[in-house]
Amino acid sequence: MYEMRAEETRAAEAAVVWHVVSKDSSATLCGQAAPAGVPGGGDKEATEQYCAPCMAAFGQAVEVGRSS
Repeated sequence: MYEMRAEETRAAEAAVVWHVVSKDSSATLCGQAAPAGVPGGGDKEATEQYCAPCMAAFGQAVEVGRSS
């Protein structure tokens, strides 16, 4: 199983990047340490993005699962 976790960026504009984490791992599919979870609400509305390397690795995992 996989889950999505958000990480706040340190950019000037409020932004959140979503990573994919395997439930049996403490790292994201892109190799970073897993963020703690959805960040608390700030004063600004955050722009949301998905981590491209995580999404590519997740797509490959889904394809491997289909062919098994």
